[in-house]
Amino acid sequence: VDENGLVTAVAEGSATITAATANGLSAACTVTVQEPVVGKDLSVAVSGADTVKQDQRVPYTFSFSGEKENLGNVTVVFNVKGDQEGLFTGGAFEAAEGFSKYVLDEEEQADGSRRVKVVLAYGMDELTTLEEAALTGELTDMFTYVIRSSAEQEGNIEVTVEQAIFTYAEDNDLYYADVTGATASTSVSAKDPYDIDEDGDFDQADITAAQGYYRAAEGDANWDEARKADVNADGVVDLTDLVELATAWLDTL
Repeated sequence: VDENGLVTAVAEGSATITAATANGLSAACTVTVQEPVVGKDLSVAVSGADTVKQDQRVPYTFSFSGEKENLGNVTVVFNVKGDQEGLFTGGAFEAAEGFSKYVLDEEEQADGSRRVKVVLAYGMDELTTLEEAALTGELTDMFTYVIRSSAEQEGNIEVTVEQAIFTYAEDNDLYYADVTGATASTSVSAKDPYDIDEDGDFDQADITAAQGYYRAAEGDANWDEARKADVNADGVVDLTDLVELATAWLDTL
């Protein structure tokens, strides 16, 4: 225990911490430390846009896969870092269907990055989303964290999940999810990646232009031109690209 009252675990077991005042008052609590439990095939992922323009809303979606039955609380710790200070601002949180926020703790770091801790609870009276995901094995969205890119700077933003811990009803264990590769990188550019018709701005005409390249794929004769509409850079112009363009357009309204 340090001078600020921060308790750091060093080994498995239990310890009693007692605080006392000069006038004789005291209080105590017992802290139990256990080895991390890895199980239930849990993994966490984060996703976001590959490229955004300056002064744009940038949402990142955090999802998980693994055991969903009797899900209780979820704690996610992640970092947001720009390759230069001031590359992003703001920070808005939105819980996904069925989840509610207990804690949102944002801490600015000396290097300009931000460390965020989110504690969520899952509402046991709203099981539809998780039950459907359990049947399909799909990723289940937990929450979205939104920042805004700098209006003046260019560079790269990286969002990395540091830790994710799950608890379940009638189970005292803490389950640590695999967060390997749980990183999303976004390039902030002065050039608008959604300006498909290259007229200097992003509007509904760009969505129409992208629709003209629908189903074009890498290797096609027109790919050098069509690749402008492949906004997620996966080698094909498909519905995902058109949805991203439409979403980005709504964000400008």
